[in-house]
Amino acid sequence: MRLENLRQLPSVDGRAPRVALLVYNDFSVDTRVLKTAYSYAAAGAAVRVVAFGTFEGKEPGLTVLDGGIEVERLPLVELDHTLPRLGSTARQVVARARGALRRGSRRSVTAGPTAPTTSDARTEATAQTRSPQDGDLGPSAGSTTHSTPRSTPAVPAGLKARVVGLWMRMHYTVRLGSFQLRAVRSLRGWRPDLVHANDADTLLPAWLAGRSLGTPYIFDAHEIWTARVKAGSRPVARRWEAWVEKRLAPRASGVTTVSGSIVDWLHRELRLAAAPTLVRNVPVGPAPVVSDPAATGRLRELAGLGADTRVVAYCGAVTINRGIEQTLDALELLDPSTHLVLLGRGSQAYRAVLDARVAAAGLDDRVHFVGIVPSDEVPATLRDADASVIFSRPVTLNQRFSLPNKLFESIHAGLPVAASDLPDIASVVSATGAGQVFDIDDAQTTADAIAAVIADAGTYRAASAAAARTLTWQNEVDGLLRLAVAALEGPGRS
Repeated sequence: MRLENLRQLPSVDGRAPRVALLVYNDFSVDTRVLKTAYSYAAAGAAVRVVAFGTFEGKEPGLTVLDGGIEVERLPLVELDHTLPRLGSTARQVVARARGALRRGSRRSVTAGPTAPTTSDARTEATAQTRSPQDGDLGPSAGSTTHSTPRSTPAVPAGLKARVVGLWMRMHYTVRLGSFQLRAVRSLRGWRPDLVHANDADTLLPAWLAGRSLGTPYIFDAHEIWTARVKAGSRPVARRWEAWVEKRLAPRASGVTTVSGSIVDWLHRELRLAAAPTLVRNVPVGPAPVVSDPAATGRLRELAGLGADTRVVAYCGAVTINRGIEQTLDALELLDPSTHLVLLGRGSQAYRAVLDARVAAAGLDDRVHFVGIVPSDEVPATLRDADASVIFSRPVTLNQRFSLPNKLFESIHAGLPVAASDLPDIASVVSATGAGQVFDIDDAQTTADAIAAVIADAGTYRAASAAAARTLTWQNEVDGLLRLAVAALEGPGRS
């Protein structure tokens, strides 16, 4: 990633400032954090990203990216892996204990003429005939017992669900706590001059480390933390998260976030002394339409479509509340030559739901799932679509105030845009003239907006191309670097 001509950070004690970025994920697909890390490096900092390693993802340890950015992935305590192991161990212990009891019982029968009591016989018979489904390992290998297993009372399904739910809540709490403690140790060992905390689950370690080292921190709120979608009511967790954010965000040297509406919400609800700095999650420039006007795109190639079709692009996660079902409703109202191509991925379960919906509507030959491409290739890939649909459903405040990457990626591709009439999305579409907005609850207005931007594609493509010249990460990140300079030059800093 090449970033040039960025604002430079001041030196500290005659050396490059050390900037640590905290992120509670494995840093494999978080493009905002990646762009931020490269921006600090291009501004003259030595950069280390502190993330985590997982059993099935990136391994714990220290690696170095191109450009010298260090990534330290910390190990986590994973209770969800412990529960199956505990269950297996418990079953083995019980089985061994019962085996010992059986052997002791047989020895006592052989040693003397006294027969076992009725109770003892029942116990031994039960131990030998109980099935593995009853919670132990059943008869030992080679046993000649073939009696029908006795029936045992089943654990109520509701109780089992509550136990599993409680265990998983404990798992997530311990997992986060283990990351936060190890992150504090990591920061104290590396001794950064500035900490960049991505989202509220990294605020606590940023504050704890900063308190002991005298290091300032910047809080980058990717969303409204207490409004994110989580399973269950989580009353204790929500109160704790709200308390941490309200107490520690105002102590940050600066706060940044991703949309104008979230700027206003954080300023008001967290009682910040100054409004957060808006740093929208736009792609690195220059855009393909600016750097290579002859670029043709490859979305049609991925979908196996020719030039005689009209292609509406959907870009992003294939998941709920992204308006995919509603876009399918609108597709039914469009000319049969119009196809929907989805660039992204999602769960198999949700894909099965969509496949059923597509089949029921008779759209099998007009809907195409083409997987993913590297994030920095998305605008160039979208380039040959006829329009892009940006559909967000305001189920939570975060979704209502969203300003999704795919909007800016579509503009960088030079596409006409049909987008949800939500405040921040509509503001960008209106300011750039790159497309039209639609009522998310009306399939006909959605279809009309898509048809309108395709019909006047030349006008909207020109508007997108013009906007793409200034809507670049290099321009957005300057606000963050201003905060970083102020933090590094603050009272008591050299």
